[in-house]
Amino acid sequence: MITTLRTLTLLLFLSLPLAIVAQTSKQDVLVEQVLTQTNVEESLSQTVSSLKDQIKSNPLQLSESQVDTLLIHFDASFASPKLMQRIKQYFQEQKVSDLAPSAAEQLTKDHIQQVLNAQEYYYTLQGSRERIVRKYEMEHDSISGQRNKLLTSIIDTTSAVESAVKERSIIFRAIISTFGSLSNRSFSESQIDGIVQNFRMQMRPQVERELKDKLAVMYYEVDNKALADYQSFYETEAGQWLSSTIADARQTALQAAADQFVESINGTD
Repeated sequence: MITTLRTLTLLLFLSLPLAIVAQTSKQDVLVEQVLTQTNVEESLSQTVSSLKDQIKSNPLQLSESQVDTLLIHFDASFASPKLMQRIKQYFQEQKVSDLAPSAAEQLTKDHIQQVLNAQEYYYTLQGSRERIVRKYEMEHDSISGQRNKLLTSIIDTTSAVESAVKERSIIFRAIISTFGSLSNRSFSESQIDGIVQNFRMQMRPQVERELKDKLAVMYYEVDNKALADYQSFYETEAGQWLSSTIADARQTALQAAADQFVESINGTD
């Protein structure tokens, strides 16, 4: 009897690592599915690219070689694979919520899939080419009041403006923080805080306009019913968890990249 008990105990002990591995693997698949469905990598790459364009415009009036140095370190620090790895790591460290399966299931619904497919297409090469055509068409056929209300509701429900401003501010602060290493003068922490705060205030109305225009183009061929279902999903507990967790993961990944960027620049002076 004792031998049998010991055998069962040993078998249970040996099976635990396999169970843990299986559970971890299942969670990884779930996270990968959610991140892919919501086009996180594509939208984050667009955010990073827009701030990279600001470096190229050289608002700090740096020399050409200094701008080149910034761009080299920027590309290395904010590389998409690194950002996505950090985002997945964030999910793993936070542990996948019990709401994750529900969120993943909702994302497969037909009407929500219409919206997600439109998002995916928007970031493709063909989608980028069609943006010009759609913007032209919208100039001659403005969106209805109901449509405009739906787009605004989606933006508000997902806290898209707040998230976008935070993300841009993280990267902008990193760029400003490198100024001392690349020029003869630098900013104190309090000065940087003031500059970034001013940037946030200026960016908010701009981001609001950009997001409204972006969604109008992105969802140009998506019907109102699908958009309403998509917005309703993000009002649910699972939708709120998904929205807030992805936002936190993106900001955490960007902050780590920003820290790496500043450290790499400061190490070159």
